[in-house]
Formats: sequence, structure tokens, C-alpha cells
Amino acid sequence: MLDKKFGENPFKGLFSVFAIAVLVWMILVFIDAARGRTAQRCAPYQPPSHGLGDDIHCGDGASASLIFFGNFVVLGLIGSLLDERRRATKRTAKDDIYFAHTSFVPFAAILQKRTKMVWSEMGLKSVIIGVVMYAVLLVLYETLFGIAPIGFVLGDFD
Repeated sequence: MLDKKFGENPFKGLFSVFAIAVLVWMILVFIDAARGRTAQRCAPYQPPSHGLGDDIHCGDGASASLIFFGNFVVLGLIGSLLDERRRATKRTAKDDIYFAHTSFVPFAAILQKRTKMVWSEMGLKSVIIGVVMYAVLLVLYETLFGIAPIGFVLGDFD
């Protein structure tokens, strides 16, 4: 509706700026929660535990990660399904051919023999960039988020 009011490209630009702003905000909140800072903001008063365990916290590293990354799973699934539903009314014959050879679930179309895996379509450059970015993030993860993702990537590489 808004894309018709403002035009498609201005709407996409505004939506992109909004999405980036929300993502940056989510990352900052996640970092605070993972480091335990959000608990004081969420629950400034915590009743005594009366021996029932530690004080109640609204966020720790594990729950912050579950909420943060779980949102991406939910958004990915729901967003994709809603996009499919929206596009269904505008499908062309070319779209029907495309969807006949692809799948919502990764590799399902290959397993169902509706298409073939063509490694040359992936491109070696993309694979190399992906592996290098993964290695860089793996090494910098502890610096960025305060915890090593796997044992051998601790600060002194034990």
C-alpha cells in the first residue's frame, strides 16, 4: 500500500534504512544482554529468591542468543511465506518455470530431481570470500561478543 503511495523505489529505500536501523538496534541490545547489562534495565527490582535459586534476570548470554537468532528464523520463515503469498497474484509463466525448478527448503528441489546441482553456477570467488569472511569472524568473535564460539579460538589460541 505504501509503495503505491510513495512509489516503489522510494519505498524500498525508506524500508532499507528502517531495516538497517532496527538491525543495528537489535545488535546493540543483544550485546548488552549477552554481557548481562540488560538485566538491570529490565528488572530494576528483583524480589529475594528465598533460597529458590539465583536472582531472576530477564537476559543472559544464552537467552539473549535464543531470542536474537530465533527472531531471524521466525522472520525468515514467515517473511518468505508472506512474500510467496504476495507474489502469487503477480506470477508470470516465467515465474512458474522458476518455481517448478526451485524449492523453499534448501536442496529439496535437487533431492526431488526437479533440478541439478551445477557447481560452476556457485562461482569459486563467492566460495573463497565466504570462507575468508567466516575465518575472520571466527577469530574476531570473542573480541566482538565477549565469548569464544569454539574452544581453540580462545584469546591465546590454546
